[in-house]
Amino acid sequence: MSEWKRLLVGRFTVLLVLLGFNILVLPLLDEGMVGDFIGRAFYSLLFIECADILRRTGRYFRTGLVLSALALGFGWLVPFWPGPWIYLLQFLFAGTLLFFHAIRLMDAVRKDHLGNEQSIVGALCAYLLLGLAWTMAYSMVCSADPGAFSVRIFDDADGGGVERSRHASFSQLIYFSITTITTLGYGDIVPRSPLAKSLAMCEVLTGVAFLTVVLSVLVGMLGRRDRHGHHHQVARPLEPAREQSSAPDKV
Repeated sequence: MSEWKRLLVGRFTVLLVLLGFNILVLPLLDEGMVGDFIGRAFYSLLFIECADILRRTGRYFRTGLVLSALALGFGWLVPFWPGPWIYLLQFLFAGTLLFFHAIRLMDAVRKDHLGNEQSIVGALCAYLLLGLAWTMAYSMVCSADPGAFSVRIFDDADGGGVERSRHASFSQLIYFSITTITTLGYGDIVPRSPLAKSLAMCEVLTGVAFLTVVLSVLVGMLGRRDRHGHHHQVARPLEPAREQSSAPDKV
């Protein structure tokens, strides 16, 4: 099987597709009733896939199952019983599940339980899971303090008019989280409260530390495999030579 086929049929393909859809497509949808339903449906699929991956690995499945059930339960309880505590618990359990699964993925990559391609895909999924987990943390802050984040808006198209601000939506918090963890920080969404600023700084440090650890682990792992493969390639041609040298010379 070729490398691309192994990559497409790997264990993290569904997870990577769901993460890409939740990050890239869902923010484009309308934030009305239909968009909210589609968003909750795809986040539910993401939580179920996280629990299923833990089931296949055979470790911490019960913990992942409990977190997935709590995140799903409170997530679907919000439309029928909205309230500040329900919002807080929804984002709390969803963020905890995403953080937990990101750590488990990186532990599998660190222990070299995956193939070369799947190690890279697993690390990418863990990185995106961290970005969504920080989104849940920001959403918790906004559910308690709607003015914790503000979106800068200019009246003129060239940005030369009067600056206004409004509260950040969930899709805008996804955008803020991804730009923060990658240390881009365009500045169009600004944390206002002290807690929001502290969380943003923690996410920047998390993103930098994650990339540093992942690069060192992957480079070291691939280097060990290259040396191991080179050792076998060099050792095989020498075997016939040793056998020939050990045979008695013919007169």
